[in-house]
Amino acid sequence: MSDWLPALSDFHFMRPWWFLGLVPALLALGLYQWRRRSAGNWEKIINPALLPFLMEGGGLNSRKSNWLLTGLGLAWAICCISLAGPTWQQLPQPVLKQDSAAILVFDLSPSMLAEDISPSRLVRARFKLIDILNSRREGFTALVVYGGEAHTVSPLTEDNNTIISLVPILHPTLLPEYGSNTEEAVAVAIELAANGGYEQADIILISDGVSPAAFGSIKTIIGQAGKYRLSILGVGTAEGAPIPLGSSGFVKDRSGSILIPKLDSASMQRLANSNAGIYRDISADDSDINDLLKVTEQGFTDATREVDRSFDLWDDQGFWLIVLLLPALILSFRKGSVVVILIAPLLSLSEPVTASIWQDLWQNPDQQGLEALDAGDAAAAQSLFEDSQWRGSAAYRAEDYASAIGEFIGQDSPDAHYNRGNALAKSGDLEGAIDAYNRALELQPEMEDALANRDLVEKLQQQQEQNKEKDVTVESQEDQEAREELVLFDEAVKNIPVEGWMLGGQPAAEIMPLARFVLVGEIEFKAGNHKKGLDALAQAVALENTLIYAEPAPWMMPARHAYGALLIVDGQHQEAEKVYQEADTQIETLNNKIEKQIFNVKSEKIKNLLNEKQEKFEKE
Repeated sequence: MSDWLPALSDFHFMRPWWFLGLVPALLALGLYQWRRRSAGNWEKIINPALLPFLMEGGGLNSRKSNWLLTGLGLAWAICCISLAGPTWQQLPQPVLKQDSAAILVFDLSPSMLAEDISPSRLVRARFKLIDILNSRREGFTALVVYGGEAHTVSPLTEDNNTIISLVPILHPTLLPEYGSNTEEAVAVAIELAANGGYEQADIILISDGVSPAAFGSIKTIIGQAGKYRLSILGVGTAEGAPIPLGSSGFVKDRSGSILIPKLDSASMQRLANSNAGIYRDISADDSDINDLLKVTEQGFTDATREVDRSFDLWDDQGFWLIVLLLPALILSFRKGSVVVILIAPLLSLSEPVTASIWQDLWQNPDQQGLEALDAGDAAAAQSLFEDSQWRGSAAYRAEDYASAIGEFIGQDSPDAHYNRGNALAKSGDLEGAIDAYNRALELQPEMEDALANRDLVEKLQQQQEQNKEKDVTVESQEDQEAREELVLFDEAVKNIPVEGWMLGGQPAAEIMPLARFVLVGEIEFKAGNHKKGLDALAQAVALENTLIYAEPAPWMMPARHAYGALLIVDGQHQEAEKVYQEADTQIETLNNKIEKQIFNVKSEKIKNLLNEKQEKFEKE
């Protein structure tokens, strides 16, 4: 009974003005009754057997007419109630939330039993694992454990509480094979993300060590998979501690010495950094997991999902009442003639039009739009919805962010501003997105989704600004360093003797000016002085054409190649084509010169050989 109370309290009619349709029915009923009374009671005067033959519509036919009128009146009332739109529940409306995936990889190798941190590495790591699960407010999370083999404890889920309930039982003795197969664990984590439809995800490894021999394999696995990041929480100390072996003492190595596993933070940090993640040593406070979770919130901002919330769009249940009338209509008329008359116009229409008419009869535009949205046709749903919230959500799903922003901007509700912020973020307007989130939080300060997304967009904005500053700084620094190197180059050239030093059969002093033109051209072009840089490279090409052919070439990087490439970068494609065509001509001319030189050399050798034989013959 209690389940019905909320529904009864929400019961209302969406279009109550349709009850005005009962007025004509009441008037017709009143007129009928008035005519019956005015006709008098002839049954008291005339024999009932003769009454049907003497009176029009009298006797038994009159009773049939009463039943018919009662049925028609009831049908009319049902139609009016149906069209009035009885409803008692709201339809869910999609609200966009940040979507992310994090796969937690937990080390259950025997070394985790070491007690260099109290009470043990394993216990402290389990506490941190629970803290991470409690701190993840959004997104999907999975858990993988590993020893000699990797095993999935939980696939991707939003129910972190279920995973938390499993954490206390995690122990190395649960696994069939001892060891530390981190590579397999990472591969399983990536497979879980891929099977969940995620092409990008964060892997958080909680471990006391990874074999350096596995670093290359792990990087290869992650690199081939796609956009996956590996962050690491290091458990243990650099001093290490023995591994307890029950009442038998401690684990020993093959030589009989007590094995003391130590945490190598430096190598673990290199592994994390090489896979786009970060490394943190386990700490007594939450600073370690806070840093790890911050990484999961950065970089993957394009992923969103939809959750359902109920708004002012009510589910119209009136069409069920219309269905109740069909049997009555069929039984009320001979051979269903009236039904045929009613549906004949529909049968004459084309199939799509007929379907549309029937759909309009049973579903309002918002319900039709919801059906199209559920079918995956967001564009069609966008054109069907009358509710602006739904239109905006459909436009967002159709990646029509401009239309989505336009739909949400006219509404002053927390969810409308939140959804507008998501659309603005997708369109690249990070500042506008932040303003929209702030407005949503003004109306609903406890809105966690808006808080999380605003923080994420602010971090992305800061990252973009830092990258811009970094790029400018790097370019400026590189430009300055290049110009300093050019000065050193000029100083070194002064020490080259005019004669004696050769490069490919060419005096080194003659090659250096070519090298300088190329260096100046590259420096000036990359500094933004395109004309000055291209002019220097043109001079380098002209100087290169005067060099004597040699194998190997005295200047290994052809100036013409650099000149043509930068012309393309500058948008001068036709000029670049001419430069490369001139290169072909130069090669052909050079080949001809070489062939001529070879012919001249051979001719000279033959001539000298003949002269030697002639002299020898004359002496004899």
